[in-house]
Amino acid sequence: MISSSSSFFSNKLGQIWSNQLMDFFETLFFWIGILCISHGLFVFYRWIISYIGTPINFKKEYQTEWALITGANSGLGNHLALSLADQGINIIGTGRNLESLETAKQNVEKKGVQFIPVQADFSDSKGVETVIQAIKDKDVGIAMLNAGFGIFGPVESLENEAIHNFVTSMCTSYTQLSKFFISKNSHRKEKSLLFLTASLAAQTYGPLATMYCSVKSYKSALAKHLSHEVRNTNIQVSAIHPGFFSKSRFFSQLPPFLGKMFTIENIYPTSEEVCQCVLKAAGKTTIIDCSANSLFIRTVCWISGEFMTNLTSKLLARAALQKTK
Repeated sequence: MISSSSSFFSNKLGQIWSNQLMDFFETLFFWIGILCISHGLFVFYRWIISYIGTPINFKKEYQTEWALITGANSGLGNHLALSLADQGINIIGTGRNLESLETAKQNVEKKGVQFIPVQADFSDSKGVETVIQAIKDKDVGIAMLNAGFGIFGPVESLENEAIHNFVTSMCTSYTQLSKFFISKNSHRKEKSLLFLTASLAAQTYGPLATMYCSVKSYKSALAKHLSHEVRNTNIQVSAIHPGFFSKSRFFSQLPPFLGKMFTIENIYPTSEEVCQCVLKAAGKTTIIDCSANSLFIRTVCWISGEFMTNLTSKLLARAALQKTK
């Protein structure tokens, strides 16, 4: 009788425990599902606002007469300089090539604003100091740190000096200029914008582009952490993750059939299109996604984790390495 009662209570207790455990896991997976859906919607929001958003009036939004744009002599930086000049903002533009800077100056000043060219090589610490001297006495409410270049190939094939100069230009200079801008503007009554050009390379693997992907990951992380660090100030921090630009030199490393497939104009954005994304989304979100391939890569990474991106990168790396042999 006692044994029968003990067995009954044991079974009853096991059933209750089993039901509670099932309830726990149902609740757990429900909230995990909610978080995953929320994450997906947020990523989609970041992507869609760069397409359907209204271009920001930067002069009105940040109450500034001056903007610093590094790499203003070509590419995305040049389009940003021209776009802000259209809004009546004076530009302090940097670049390594003085001749192309003078060309940028002429084009920007046609819009009725000032353009101060600053020749600076960020692989040298003097380059950062030159820029700081140019902006320290002006009310610069916008800093767009865009200057950059890429080095590609297996790491073992790269010269130590090239690696040092690359990291100094792409990481150290960005950090030092960000530090100065934040220190200078942390007590500014009006809002300020610190914008960094990162890359989709920060989110995925890059065959034969280890150094490039690594520094872009640093810029992306720098923007994320700085955005939290300055949350009690009027400084907004944004970084853009464009996909590959059309006609990217990276594609020349691939076999012809892959190169043609990846340089289809309708898939990859031009620098003008990326500029439009910046004009619509800067300051609204920390990370700006601005192309269909950016959304696609994020979705693949989110759904399949590292497996698919790792597999794809291995296949691309194998094809590229075969070409370089």
